[in-house]
Formats: sequence, C-alpha cells, structure tokens
Amino acid sequence: MSGTTSDSLARAQLIGTPGGHRRRLVNRLMEVTASLATWLAVAVLAIVVGSVFIKGIGAINLDFLVKNPVPFGQTGGGIAD
Repeated sequence: MSGTTSDSLARAQLIGTPGGHRRRLVNRLMEVTASLATWLAVAVLAIVVGSVFIKGIGAINLDFLVKNPVPFGQTGGGIAD
C-alpha cells in the first residue's frame, strides 16, 4: 500500500494539478505559434524594407540631399530646405 501512495504522490508532483499535462502542452503549442507568427512578421518586414532600399538606393545622391525642392512638374530637386 505504501508503494502505491508514494507512486501517486510522485505522479501528483510531476503533473501538478489535474489537467496539468494538457495545460503545459497547450502552453507550449501557443508559445511555438506565437514564435512562428513573430518570425513571419519579421521576415515580411525585412522583405518590405529590403525592397524599398533596393528600389530607392538609385535615387539617393548628393544633389538629392543638398538641393532645394523644385516646383511641381519639374524634374530634379532635392529635400534640402
């Protein structure tokens, strides 16, 4: 009888409360899901930033940085003011 009691006590300590195993499993599943969603969002952000950088790097030059803006409809000009 004492062997059964110690086994039950060890099992209760291992599992914790009733449903503890399921709770830990669901918790781990949600942690993995949240991590995957985070990495997916970071990957999409990196793609967007990389695309903007690659497409816009050709427009950045010294004239763009030091010249004043030109009136609407004219070509050229910069962002200095």
